[in-house]
Amino acid sequence: MPDCIDALGTRLSPDVRADQDATVWKFCTGDEAPAAWDWSTGAPPYFNLGPVRRPRSTAKSKHAPVQVVSYTTGSVLWLESGLEADLVRALDRANEVVWMLPQPIELTFDYKVNKSRISHIPDLLTVDAIGGVTVWDVKAPEARRERFMIQASLTAEACEHVGLGYRLFGALPGLMRINLLWLNNHRRMMPWYEPAAAELRTLLGDGAGSVATVLDADQGSGHLVSTMWHLLWSGELVCDLTSQIKATTPVQVA
Repeated sequence: MPDCIDALGTRLSPDVRADQDATVWKFCTGDEAPAAWDWSTGAPPYFNLGPVRRPRSTAKSKHAPVQVVSYTTGSVLWLESGLEADLVRALDRANEVVWMLPQPIELTFDYKVNKSRISHIPDLLTVDAIGGVTVWDVKAPEARRERFMIQASLTAEACEHVGLGYRLFGALPGLMRINLLWLNNHRRMMPWYEPAAAELRTLLGDGAGSVATVLDADQGSGHLVSTMWHLLWSGELVCDLTSQIKATTPVQVA
């Protein structure tokens, strides 16, 4: 998983525990309404699932839904916030991620607060190239109130119980968000990228190149510069994405 994604952290509530055999998992298969899943039959068909709800904005809501076109899924993902969009953009360029689904599960736990059972809908589910599944919650660290941390703790426990991963995402470091917004514009494969990529690998293969090296070699045609942006998005070229990208920024072949 990309280094920009924060690990689970230590703010989960270790004293929050539930009978995970009593946790109700609801998935949405096809166009059907969310229905309880029996894990004794195996894992659900992740690639055929749909969101259990679609985010919408209301007068009382605290979030602004956004739509993001995912390179990984080839579809529009309906997300609850710009922070979720940041996560999707980061994961979209991760070669190990092969599928993403927002609002993937409705969980109801055998845990009560004020006599009401806690329920939760995580923000995202991802599948990697070897079949590993990760459930994600997205929340800025300063917005992680007690109830959310209870939900996160129970969700982490539930995921571990059925063999899934669980992670929290809070923010992208430094200027990475701005850089990924820029690189996202160059993710689409263009006809000249393949031959230009071979030229860039030769140009930058000794590890001593920079953005200026590519600008000088391009000579104004634009084919090498645009290819450089695409390869930085795909990870075939690397530079420090947590800082401002300048002419002097070192660029290397991954």
